[in-house]
Amino acid sequence: MGYALELPAEIWIQVFKSLSISELLNIVQVSKHFYDIVHMANLLSLANINKIKVKIEGYLPLLKMRRFNKKTAMDLKEHHDSYYATKSVHIDWLRGDLWGEKCKLDLSIANFTSKYHLDDFSHAKQIELLKYLKKEKHNLKTINFEANKLSKIPPDLLCDALATLEVINLEHTLLTSVQLHTIFENISANKFTKLTEFGISSNDLSEIPKELLDGLLKIRRVNLSKTNLIVTQVDYILNKISEAGTDLVLTDLSLADCTDLYNRSGPTVEPDLLGVAISKLTTIDLATTLINTSQVASIVERNIQFSNLRCINLSLINLAEVDVAKLSKFASSLKVIDMSSSSLTQDQIRGFLKESLHSSSLQGLSLTGHFENFDEALFVEAFSRLKRFVLTKGGCHDKEIESNVWESLMESETLEDVNIHALSCCWKNLTEVSGLEERFPTALKNFSCNEDRWFFINL
Repeated sequence: MGYALELPAEIWIQVFKSLSISELLNIVQVSKHFYDIVHMANLLSLANINKIKVKIEGYLPLLKMRRFNKKTAMDLKEHHDSYYATKSVHIDWLRGDLWGEKCKLDLSIANFTSKYHLDDFSHAKQIELLKYLKKEKHNLKTINFEANKLSKIPPDLLCDALATLEVINLEHTLLTSVQLHTIFENISANKFTKLTEFGISSNDLSEIPKELLDGLLKIRRVNLSKTNLIVTQVDYILNKISEAGTDLVLTDLSLADCTDLYNRSGPTVEPDLLGVAISKLTTIDLATTLINTSQVASIVERNIQFSNLRCINLSLINLAEVDVAKLSKFASSLKVIDMSSSSLTQDQIRGFLKESLHSSSLQGLSLTGHFENFDEALFVEAFSRLKRFVLTKGGCHDKEIESNVWESLMESETLEDVNIHALSCCWKNLTEVSGLEERFPTALKNFSCNEDRWFFINL
């Protein structure tokens, strides 16, 4: 092996980079010198994981292997059946560099602690992992526990383990009221000092004392969708945001499916409070919140100018009675807006598209409507300026959009990807456009859920 030692490690790294994973696995068995070089350069970071073995042995042997111990993210997600639908697109709530393929241990298929089953063996392995996170030095910063059943984990152990992480997704983990109370007590008491992103979607937070929710303002990104928040809790959070000064850390908030934002028969969130609080954020998800026209109008008027807001999801909210000119200026001032299934009128869509031609910020858009009678030049110019868009057709009216219009959009130098979703009887000319799916990978695919569409356009 003298010749190997004579060459600098940098030369061997360049040589090894040209090899396949299977060839690298052979190389590391040649000598300790080659073993050290390959792992020093993290060249086996994309090696396939024996997920059957993980199910038998648990997570720890994998985390302690040299080829994987530099990983900073771990995906333990249990896939929902809808993710496997034909041509469906699933996009994780988690994002960013920490969630890139080179950083991530993808164990989603190997998950043996899902909400569908949790035997004594699986529970023991779950405890083993959390004790490791609590006690051992590790490089993990992000863990996605989505759809893992965590209800049997002692609350203190769960909090001690989670406190070592920067990004946590606890969506649909069936947490108990005691576990949730302990988590929010710890967040409020500044014991989650590293936490920057926190997903708690699909857990019941209705019994959490509102005073414990102010700790969320210290976290940059928070997902509270489908958490059964009551109006006093929502009011408290929004008041805290609106009163916050330059020390406000929270910038990205999801209140999707929070139906207590507007209550026809009882207390509801005041329009001015909603408008002011949202102006302090950069991203807000209000999908399916059923807020009324006066609440939407306040958001629009408060955020046309002098606002931090850049991205908003208004899907499945009735926007039909919102002033055309104000809505157009508001939407065009943003970076991303989702107005799908929001009952937009032809005049509102036309007014917005015209106004968007003067926008220097708009990059992502989702719309539902009838587009057949639009000026084709306006249609092409408005959508070709974007980076991503989703179009959902509202039904079959009049003539179809001609294939040459879609071909013109393919010539855009700005567009990165599009999604055009409609009933099978609609927009049939799409199938005549040569190379559409090669140019735009998700052009004709279905999203597995509304949230995925939102994060597709939320750049």
